[in-house]
Amino acid sequence: MGKNNLISISAFRKQYFKQGSAPSQSTVRNWITSGAIVGRIVVGGDRKSFYVDVPAWEHSTGDNDVDDFLSGMGDASAA
Repeated sequence: MGKNNLISISAFRKQYFKQGSAPSQSTVRNWITSGAIVGRIVVGGDRKSFYVDVPAWEHSTGDNDVDDFLSGMGDASAA
């Protein structure tokens, strides 16, 4: 996950949800913390900043089992 692939929660909410339908900041933080979506938590001093991994979000099917299966497909080596 490269640095250029990460966006702030506010930018994520604006870019991927219509006004009035976006999840709250705390909901997105919880998704990142629980692993429901791929992101990064950056700790600086006594503050944590949360970022969403855009390519992971854009390539997600919404089904964790399917996403896990598809993410492992590129790791298979031909016999």
